[in-house]
Amino acid sequence: MRFNLILNITSRNKVLPINYQYPLHSWIYKVIQSADAEFSQFLHDEGYALGYKKFKLFTFSPLNSRPFKIFKKDERIGLYGDEVQLQISFLVNQAAEKFIMGLFMGQKFSLGDQVSQVDFEVVRIEAQPRPEFQESMRYRCLSPVVISVKEEGKEKPQYKGPDYPAYKALFLKHLFQKSLAVPQSAEVEQGQYMEEGWRFCLLNQPRMKGVHIKQHTPGHTQVIGYQYDFELSAPPEVHKMAYYAGFGEKNSLGFGFALSIK
Repeated sequence: MRFNLILNITSRNKVLPINYQYPLHSWIYKVIQSADAEFSQFLHDEGYALGYKKFKLFTFSPLNSRPFKIFKKDERIGLYGDEVQLQISFLVNQAAEKFIMGLFMGQKFSLGDQVSQVDFEVVRIEAQPRPEFQESMRYRCLSPVVISVKEEGKEKPQYKGPDYPAYKALFLKHLFQKSLAVPQSAEVEQGQYMEEGWRFCLLNQPRMKGVHIKQHTPGHTQVIGYQYDFELSAPPEVHKMAYYAGFGEKNSLGFGFALSIK
C-alpha cells in the first residue's frame, strides 16, 4: 500500500539540507517504533530474509514542494509554499492500511541538520489507488535506483550505473532475490527467472545522483544511484512487490521509489 502524506510547514524557516533522506528515514522509523513494538522490530531488524540477505520492504518518495529553489553552493533547498507532500510505500497486508494511516496522522516533526531545520505537521493522509499489475509495465524513478557490487581489493561496495555491462543482470537478480524472500510475490524456482521472460529495458538517458547519508557525522557515506524511465517484464506479483517495496537496494533509505507510467 502507498500513502500520500500532506505536510504543513509550521516553522518560520523553510530551508532544508539537500541531503534530507536519512533524517526522513529516521523519522519514519521513529513513528513506527513509537506505535507498535512488534511491527517496528520486524521492519527494523528482520524484514524479509533470504539466506544472509535481509530486505526491509518499504520506501518513500522525495519531498514534493512547489515552488522551491536549490542553493547548490550551500547544499540547501528552499521551500516557498506552505504545504509539502510525501509518499510512503509499504509491502504489508492490506489489513494494516488503517493502522499505518493512524500512525502518521497528526505527527509533528523536524527535518534538517546543525545548520537549518524545518518543522512539519501531517495534516492529511490519502491512500493511493492500486495499479493494475501486469506482466509488462513501465516505470519512472522518482528517487535513484541503487545497484552495487563487491570488487576484490575494495573495502566498500562499488555503485554501478546502467552503462555497466552487467547492470541489467544485477537489476533482475536483486529483484528476483527480493521476490524469493516474500512468499506471496512469485512462484518461480531459483535460477529460472531469465528463462521465464524477466526483462529490463531503459527508456531514456539515466541521470546519476549522489546522496550523502549521515552527513557531518563519523558515519558519513555517499550512496550513488541513477534515475531513469524503464520497462520491466516479470510476473504481476513481482511488479506488485517492487512497486511497494522499491527497486534496487537501500529502499528503506528512500531509494528505488518509482511510479507506473503509460
